[in-house]
Amino acid sequence: MASRRSSAKVNRAHHLSLTCPPFVTGHAAISASEVSIHLKNQGEEAYKHDLYGDSIVITRRFTKEGASSYKIKSKDGKLISTKREELSAICDHMNVQVDNPMNVLTQGTFGT
Repeated sequence: MASRRSSAKVNRAHHLSLTCPPFVTGHAAISASEVSIHLKNQGEEAYKHDLYGDSIVITRRFTKEGASSYKIKSKDGKLISTKREELSAICDHMNVQVDNPMNVLTQGTFGT
């Protein structure tokens, strides 16, 4: 979910607003939820290592209204980008195929 994968592809919902209630609406005072992943960014094939450092932190924020946004940060927490294009470039460079079930195991696939 934190990656660029759509909610329908992870068998959660066909629209983001349908995905959010389990994460966001459990408590009346909570208006948003965040999911973060940390990608190892080391070695010869590191992605913009001078900018990101040894890891890349990708955070996706979901709101009660169904909106979502990205924050892509360096290892030390510095905000580098909020653009989906940068996330796509990172996934392409690291060969993270978010639509490939061999790379991302969904709840629906896990249960079968």
